[in-house]
Amino acid sequence: MDTAGMNAKEMPDEESVGTQDEPIMDVDDVSDRDKLTGIIAQTVSDLGASHPRADIEAVVVERSRESGLNVSRTDISTAVGSALEGGH
Repeated sequence: MDTAGMNAKEMPDEESVGTQDEPIMDVDDVSDRDKLTGIIAQTVSDLGASHPRADIEAVVVERSRESGLNVSRTDISTAVGSALEGGH
């Protein structure tokens, strides 16, 4: 923040400059299902819907593990199939 030319009343508190003490959003509000849906949507966008389903599922499995999401391979397969068919 450029504070040049500000008087004492306009100056921000020292505590509030350049720090973030609270989360921007509560990440607990996002369900595992919503996280999985987002991972699938991003993967389909990255690879393209015409990519083989097995390849899409493999990438979703990898990305789910990387994000700490604990979802079964069966649930991933079902969700990917639904997404590729246009459902959620």
